[in-house]
Amino acid sequence: MDATAIIATITPPAEQVPTDFMSYLNSTKQNDYTRLCDFAIDTLSFSTKVNIFHWTCEKGFLHTQFEEVYELLRKFADDLVERVLAQDVRFKITNRQVNITDMIYNTEYAVRKLSEYREEADKLGNFFKDNRGINALFDEMISELDKHIGLIKNFR
Repeated sequence: MDATAIIATITPPAEQVPTDFMSYLNSTKQNDYTRLCDFAIDTLSFSTKVNIFHWTCEKGFLHTQFEEVYELLRKFADDLVERVLAQDVRFKITNRQVNITDMIYNTEYAVRKLSEYREEADKLGNFFKDNRGINALFDEMISELDKHIGLIKNFR
């Protein structure tokens, strides 16, 4: 492979390269906010998994906690997309594939999955720390989720 071929393989087509700085900024902004839309979709699919925990755990306290968590997640996803749309960007997601068949309930597994989700939310929320509205939305959801995780962990 000659040097021209190598350059051609790593240079995007001309129509994808912004022609001015403002176009570049708008493109970057859209890509950043697409990450939030993707996370909203991931949150909705995760809320379905939490709903399955709700259906399959013992009745009573845990049942109520998981119901509150899936409602929290669904509201968060909706609020997140609405804040994205308020940023004057369009709703856009990348291709997603969701698997919910592996969600066999036990408390340790559920807490681990909730904690993993919480860590991802924290990372993404920190990426948007300069956007007070979006960052506050993440902080509020994480704070509520932490309360539920703690209650579920400590339930005996």
